[in-house]
Amino acid sequence: MDFLNVLENANNERQKMWDSENRLDVTFKALEFVGEVGELCNNIKKLKRLELGLVGSTCSREDLESEFGDVLITLSLLASFCGVNLEEVTRNKFNSTSKKYGFNVFV
Repeated sequence: MDFLNVLENANNERQKMWDSENRLDVTFKALEFVGEVGELCNNIKKLKRLELGLVGSTCSREDLESEFGDVLITLSLLASFCGVNLEEVTRNKFNSTSKKYGFNVFV
């Protein structure tokens, strides 16, 4: 079993514990996802600020990596809730774009 399927199964199992009454809807899951994307972008901004020597709050590489993890986890939850196989649609989209632009790179 590949990682995305393992993640989806683990996410769904943990979600039953997190939201045992199944009250979280697609809007909540979408907002959770974009919130994590926002946190990731904020950390990228902080690292850029640090790189430029500007004053302001900073973050570490580990903080950035953690946010990437949060983004993938919440995207997996959202896709699963919508009945979307994230691996399949990503593969299809990647291959479609490669074909469209004549790139000989497929997954």
